[in-house]
Amino acid sequence: MKREKKYTKELVLTVVALTLASWSWLCKAADIAYTFNSDVQGWYVNGTGFTVEWDSSHGRDGGGCLKITIPVDGTEANPTVDIEFDTSGYFGVELDLMVDPSSGTDGNGLYGNLQIVARDASWSWDSMWVGSIGNTYNSYRRVKRAFTSAYGPKAHLQLQIQSSSGTYNGDVIIYIDNVVIRDGTPPNEAVMFDFARPEDVTTGVSSWAGGSPVPADGITVSHDTSPSPLHPDGSLKFTVEYNSNNGGWQEGVVQFSPFDWDPSKFMWLECDLYLDAPAGQPTYGIFQVFQITSGWGWQWIGQANLSAGNIGTWTRYRFPVNPMSLSHGIVFQVGGSQTVPMTYYIDNVVVWKPAAPPTITGLVKEECPGRGVRIIMDQDGQQWQREAICSPAGVGQCFWSGYATVDTPVIYSFTITNFPDPVKHPGFAAHIFIVNKDTIPSAPDWNETYGGCDWNAADVAIMRVENGTNGGVNFSFTWKTNRPSANPPDENRTMVENAAPNALGTWSLVFISDTEGQLVGPSGNVLTNFTLPADAVANNFNPTASFLQFGMFKNDTQNSGVNNRVSGTFSRITKVNGDFTFDDDFSGPGLTANYEWRTTSSTAVQWVPDGIAWWLSWTLPASGFSVQSAPAVTGPWGDAGVTYTYKIGATEYGAVPAASLPSGPNAFFRLLKQ
Repeated sequence: MKREKKYTKELVLTVVALTLASWSWLCKAADIAYTFNSDVQGWYVNGTGFTVEWDSSHGRDGGGCLKITIPVDGTEANPTVDIEFDTSGYFGVELDLMVDPSSGTDGNGLYGNLQIVARDASWSWDSMWVGSIGNTYNSYRRVKRAFTSAYGPKAHLQLQIQSSSGTYNGDVIIYIDNVVIRDGTPPNEAVMFDFARPEDVTTGVSSWAGGSPVPADGITVSHDTSPSPLHPDGSLKFTVEYNSNNGGWQEGVVQFSPFDWDPSKFMWLECDLYLDAPAGQPTYGIFQVFQITSGWGWQWIGQANLSAGNIGTWTRYRFPVNPMSLSHGIVFQVGGSQTVPMTYYIDNVVVWKPAAPPTITGLVKEECPGRGVRIIMDQDGQQWQREAICSPAGVGQCFWSGYATVDTPVIYSFTITNFPDPVKHPGFAAHIFIVNKDTIPSAPDWNETYGGCDWNAADVAIMRVENGTNGGVNFSFTWKTNRPSANPPDENRTMVENAAPNALGTWSLVFISDTEGQLVGPSGNVLTNFTLPADAVANNFNPTASFLQFGMFKNDTQNSGVNNRVSGTFSRITKVNGDFTFDDDFSGPGLTANYEWRTTSSTAVQWVPDGIAWWLSWTLPASGFSVQSAPAVTGPWGDAGVTYTYKIGATEYGAVPAASLPSGPNAFFRLLKQ
């Protein structure tokens, strides 16, 4: 059963000293759900050796679902969806899974092992192990795992079904339905157990009765879907057969340990309880909740005394979470000196904590005002991070071959208006990738919007402007053919060292024939010439399908962090002549106002409008807050005109237009929520 509680307050936060009373509000969680009612909802084949398709009739409740087929002699499937979420706030992933009984099995007689994987933009591997899939999955079963490590922004959710031994002896057909990424971002409630499915009261669940003497018929646990006033969408039901010879304490215990979770992310655990018992009893005992520790001990977190007032009604209870870093589950215990059987119903078990109000953390002057595409190296620790804007889908031929002549040269250019200092940020680079899509060994569609596509591709041509190690910038053209998962060889590089003192200006790659090219610097002069082998152009740079990326490269060779959070800005990109041509000065609004550009990252690649004076930053979450400014702390306060924002991790950045600044020498900013 789903509940919704909302409280509203007006909150004001400013950059000057201002103390706020503690506050909170609750709202329905912003879960991310895939019900597959009519299509695959963006899920795709990640890798090779299996298929992903929509199935219209094998869903858990008879509707649509995702169908995954691993053919005979196959070994694994990795269905994936590209979706941004942050595991520091989101609670976990749950899904319904069923395997066709006619499916083949692996060498251990299983359908393989399952793990759920949250992956960031660089495809790091944060796995939640589920384990073996056996014949109990020949009907639908609910699977749930919680995030307990590697917290941070994620860009992909992947399911891996992999043989536990050898290859499969027949086709394995797997149905997936109702995939949910459960939210728990403060102040949202993270749903631990809603008991909507029968297996919710059996998977990872144990129960027992105890005391002096032990209740004669012990405890019985079941899944209840009784009509109102109970919860018809499902609840946990258990009956304790308290003995009439109760010597002072008898108990019933239900322990839930289907998955590990991280209590340190939360402050409160809440649940609903309904009591069915005879009236007029001298006592109805107590209800206690425990967390299971990492060593499988019990940590008490709260107790409620039950009374006749609990009979026939749902009561909501709240208990303070113990902030241990890992828990194997929770335990419900009822007991006391009762002498007659009593039945308990529990539902809607959630954990949550209040949201801290957002705090303004910085105000930085825009040193290079002007519109364009700013690309930020936002993944600390990823020394080879590459991010870019990408050509629109299905543009066809992006190479020069067959089009370039002296009179109609094919020209690729970018204009840079903001770039880090070469001395302070050695190695940082801007580039153009011209990529043969036909010859990418696997997942060519996915590689179109992957910043590291130059490594994966077999055939690629690259123009690069790179900060030198001793100041100045180097300008180069490199290429590779028939070399997937490799860098271009050194002999395929043409470089102009110290081509300019910095990277500002327009840089061009010019082809005057299929095999003859030039590098042209900001002065407009040809800095060097180069030639390509005719067979390489004919066989590798003349595809049916290709794509472009205009991007920035962290290129931190020492992995020192010197280029973390550094950015560069393109104010214009062009391609003159050939099949797919364009000239975009990013006049906006937005990145796609003139062309349907795509990006490798929604956080690292940002369109920047004209006229920005300052960048304001504040902590997240900050839903519903707006930025105001004033010439003095006392006001008058008004809208600061911050309409363009972007997020990196737990920080949001907003562009403050010069035209919106208060008159006079001072400006104060605050965040306001109505």
